[in-house]
Amino acid sequence: MKKVLRVILGLVISIFFLWLTFRRADWPQVLAILKQTKIIFVIGSLLVALFGLILRSYRWKLLGKDYRNIPWRYFFRATNIGLMLNTFLPFRSGDFFQSYFLSRNSTLPQSYTLATVFLERLMDLLVPLLTIIIGSFFVVMPEQLNTHRMILLLVFVLLFLGLFLRFRRQIVGFFSNFLHSHHGEKLQRLLDNILRAVVFLKDRQVLTRALPLTVFLWFVYALSNLLVLRSLDIRIGFWGAFLIQSITVMSVTIPSSPGYVGTWEFFGVLALTIFGVEKNLALSFVVLGHFLALLPTAVLGLFYFYREVVLKRS
Repeated sequence: MKKVLRVILGLVISIFFLWLTFRRADWPQVLAILKQTKIIFVIGSLLVALFGLILRSYRWKLLGKDYRNIPWRYFFRATNIGLMLNTFLPFRSGDFFQSYFLSRNSTLPQSYTLATVFLERLMDLLVPLLTIIIGSFFVVMPEQLNTHRMILLLVFVLLFLGLFLRFRRQIVGFFSNFLHSHHGEKLQRLLDNILRAVVFLKDRQVLTRALPLTVFLWFVYALSNLLVLRSLDIRIGFWGAFLIQSITVMSVTIPSSPGYVGTWEFFGVLALTIFGVEKNLALSFVVLGHFLALLPTAVLGLFYFYREVVLKRS
């Protein structure tokens, strides 16, 4: 019953944000703009996005010491399956399947692979947070994304990580003792495996490779975003595309329907208003940009899901 209510809530949130975004849209004009899309830039954006998926799966491989002997292709397959399922399933359920498929192709427990998926998502949020904070000193941000709120959110994330690393064994011990009567051994194994994954934050060799790769990965995302902007003849520079990408990605923190429908569009239009982009042109961008963002993982994810599930069962 709770799951049904959460699904309904997610749909309500998405519908609400879609209404906020498109309530004054001039659809004939939006469609006319989309018809003039320059395909060469769209193809370029898709190719850059594919390169980003390769980098992303390789970065995931760097996040765990126990991943060193696991072939990169397993990370690429699991990444695409997980992102594809996030498009169709609510509450980021694809993250659990992503960890499951990697665990199934290795000897590692799913709790360990899931922990590294969580850490990967967390690292992806740090770059846009910093970008928005730095960008707010040079451009006027909307009220929803003012500097103080973003700084507070960044401080909270860093404080949470710092406290967890400092008192991780005490935290594990507390929860193990608290729930020992029901799930003692199972919980201890889960927490131990999560700790194994979190240790990468104190591993300088892994950290010095994963963090720079994360920053470079965001440059790749911004380039893909810039090409989508150019396909609609929106003349915003690279750093503008970087800022728009960062603001739009914040939509994933809001619980909504699968694929971040509604929240993605709302934050995308919100970002473009900073640069004075006309409303219908901004709507054309978020419609095209969201479709192109989901397309590579949807195609690759379905392909690998078919190979991993359907073919192996037949």
